[in-house]
Amino acid sequence: VSAPCTIGDVAREFIATLDPALEAAGCPVEVYRLERVLAPETSVQPEDLLLCRLPTWSFDLAALEDLHAEVEELQEAQQVAQDQYRSVSEALVALNASMEAREAEEAAALAAAGGGGEEAERLAEALQVELEVEQRLKQVES
Repeated sequence: VSAPCTIGDVAREFIATLDPALEAAGCPVEVYRLERVLAPETSVQPEDLLLCRLPTWSFDLAALEDLHAEVEELQEAQQVAQDQYRSVSEALVALNASMEAREAEEAAALAAAGGGGEEAERLAEALQVELEVEQRLKQVES
């Protein structure tokens, strides 16, 4: 308050500042006079309303709102990063599958041409089996 006034004046000013529609709705306002308790050994009763504050902390409602906004921004950035990760992962799997298919084709062509002998045939068969297994896994995942 900037000048002496009554508790009713304080309550009306509070309601008018918060939302004038609350006054018309008959919203009750409780006003408390807080006094700093200097002595730590001062006794309190169960019905006493107390407020504790940390005077050295410069944390206020605006700082809390800023932190909340930062959390929301970080959550959005995390979602974007996860989406990008999924896209890159899918692209790498597709690239790997196409490279393995090409290696299998090259090994099969080499074996068919008679180059490389038994080892080339085994490599071609192994690559073909691996390719089939990966294709089955993709079908199961889909």
